[in-house]
Amino acid sequence: MSAHILWVPRRGVNSTRPGERVTYALASIWLAERGTHIDQRTWEALHDGDQGVVDEHPDELAAIADYYEVVQSYLVGPDDETTDRVDAALEYTRVERTHGITFVQVCTKGGLGVGVDELRAITAEINRVAEQQREHHSA
Repeated sequence: MSAHILWVPRRGVNSTRPGERVTYALASIWLAERGTHIDQRTWEALHDGDQGVVDEHPDELAAIADYYEVVQSYLVGPDDETTDRVDAALEYTRVERTHGITFVQVCTKGGLGVGVDELRAITAEINRVAEQQREHHSA
């Protein structure tokens, strides 16, 4: 499992500071509220990428991926384009939460030069992904 993922908590997870490293204690509460119980030894083995533990705990791995809002292959798969994409998204999320500056602020007040068509395309993609998530969670 990629260790760097543990410093970006998902929205709504209780943490003391934006961008704070997610600990077993924080994650286990969220997971338990959703019916997944992982002891600290299993958490650490999954975190370390112990393939035997990964193979023995597919449901727990799926829950952890849901917790971090990433695909499972990001947690245990080889580095590839998906890994790079998720890394970039997580870094963006960490920076946005840490500094409280949003993408829209950067686009409208900064020198990023994102046009109206690009912003509308981003908005449409966010809506599409949100719909997929709603369908996934209602299934």
